Amino acid sequence: MSSSYDPIYMPVFWFVIFSWFVFGAAFLFRKKAQASVKRERQNKSVVGIILVGAGYTLIWFVRRPVNTPIIELGIYITYSIDFLAVVIAIVSIWFMLTAIRELGKQWNVTAVLVEDHKLITSGPYRIVRHPIYLGMLGMLVATGIAQSEWYVILPGLALAIAGTLVRVHFEEKLLLLTFGQEFESYRKNVPALFPWIY
Repeated sequence: MSSSYDPIYMPVFWFVIFSWFVFGAAFLFRKKAQASVKRERQNKSVVGIILVGAGYTLIWFVRRPVNTPIIELGIYITYSIDFLAVVIAIVSIWFMLTAIRELGKQWNVTAVLVEDHKLITSGPYRIVRHPIYLGMLGMLVATGIAQSEWYVILPGLALAIAGTLVRVHFEEKLLLLTFGQEFESYRKNVPALFPWIY
């Protein structure tokens, strides 16, 4: 069988798309805080959203031909890379869904604090301080493997990481102002985005 054909391209592609729908459903049906209880917001974190969006634009719109491998290195390598995309999607969705459950009504698209805001350090927050962002980055990689040209994954990921770091900066600024030493201690013991790295 030619290495230029990927027989499991479509199942992997649709699995990743389904994973996005799962995350989208969690976002749409999440518990929401009343708008009136929002206490402080950092709208500058929107810059991070724009950078992340640019990274995703590369991944979603620079697509390779359907049923072709991301790189031609033989059918077994193709299967291995496809399997990697599925594993990354599963782990990423787990991180995001469990983090959303832990946050409850505190989860918001922009950096925001609500009344009675609590510092969450349980569940995936014991592994990284921003598990939803880690999951989003993972889904970007899984999507890239599933349907994009290989050469856009690294720049797309770089843009998304840059945007995520902007968001982390503003969110942690709010958390430090609110929780002080409690957050500082948490920050010293738990990496921001990548387990054991940063």
